[in-house]
Amino acid sequence: MTPTLRTHRVPSRILREVRLVRVLMPDDARAVLFLNDGQNLFTRPRTVGTPEKWRADEAARAVPHLAIVGVDNAGPGRARDYLPYPNASDPLGRRPHGDRYADFIVDELLGWVARRYPQLTRPRHVGIGGSSYGAVSALHTVLRRPGTFDRLLLESPSLFISGRRILEDVREAAFFPQRVHLAMGTSEARAPDTSARVLQDALDLAALLRTKGFGPRRLHVQIEEGARHHERYWAVRLPGALRFLFG
Repeated sequence: MTPTLRTHRVPSRILREVRLVRVLMPDDARAVLFLNDGQNLFTRPRTVGTPEKWRADEAARAVPHLAIVGVDNAGPGRARDYLPYPNASDPLGRRPHGDRYADFIVDELLGWVARRYPQLTRPRHVGIGGSSYGAVSALHTVLRRPGTFDRLLLESPSLFISGRRILEDVREAAFFPQRVHLAMGTSEARAPDTSARVLQDALDLAALLRTKGFGPRRLHVQIEEGARHHERYWAVRLPGALRFLFG
């Protein structure tokens, strides 16, 4: 059967607002993936978010037992929510609340999903992921709340934030998810030198993880030639990422 896609309004004491959450739920769900930028994930409805989507509802066919929970971003407050450290080059990212958003996911949303969808009370696997700032948020969340997630999906992560400080957090951390998918295009930015820098950031993250025991069964690194910083490329890579993480 086709998984059901439902939209919910979830009140948050931590965020002090109501956040829109989209849940793609198969009948036999045994694992769940929380993804940032929820309004950009699903092909329906077509009236919200970016014009092109991740097509997560189509990609989920690769792992039929997987539920996907898309958490809408805060629009103009997206950088505030997702960044754990200031980004001086982004006026909207100079006063970040990334810790607060991570706590909302772990302390409020996970419990809300388990209550609303009892089949996910004891899921076999729990993952989190995102792209760009949303990937930074996902990485920060697993570092801030170790042991909560055993799967991590990072698409085109903006690791340069605050002088690559999050790479230092990775270096110092003792606990990581069991499997990590990390992907980056070679043409993420318009300027070739910027593309080279963000690609090197991703390669440095992969190298750090390998020093912590991540071999090919735990770490999937995908470098796509010519791919840009865009939903179109994240959509193409998503089915393979899901198979690696949850298949």
